[in-house]
Amino acid sequence: MDTPYRQQSSFSEPPQELDTLATAQVKDLHTNIEQSPELINDQLKGAGITNKPYLDAATSNILSAQGRIFSESVKSMLDFQGDKHPDGSRTFDSDNYHFRLDSPSGSVSVTASNGGTILAQGKVMEEASEKDIEALQTINDLAQELVQSKHLAQTQSKVQNQVLSL
Repeated sequence: MDTPYRQQSSFSEPPQELDTLATAQVKDLHTNIEQSPELINDQLKGAGITNKPYLDAATSNILSAQGRIFSESVKSMLDFQGDKHPDGSRTFDSDNYHFRLDSPSGSVSVTASNGGTILAQGKVMEEASEKDIEALQTINDLAQELVQSKHLAQTQSKVQNQVLSL
């Protein structure tokens, strides 16, 4: 027997709210990571601490965290968009960058078309320009959208199946 509630489902709203909340929290985290070197520098100066090694260590830790985030984003992008090679590695070439995921190590690298290394071993390289960082941030944003759309599709399918089984 076919019932009207099986064809119309409004159960997708709570998962979308959770996705929106999770997205907002991830964006806040990224904003905090991006602003941290400046904030730390200001706090050190405000406290009268001008010892460069402290600032360098803090900046290095932040760049390391940012590098890990970007590495995971590039992995997601390569899983979706990359060319798979016989050795298990994945690559993708854009107009300005070469992205590579080695297998089985899972090591991600990004090089600019001029040959400069931008991201390697989970770290943003010092020679990365502001434009390079913006490109990695764009990859991160796109990877988040991809993960959210996959999650939303899976959630909608699950809800639909549950409703149909009522």
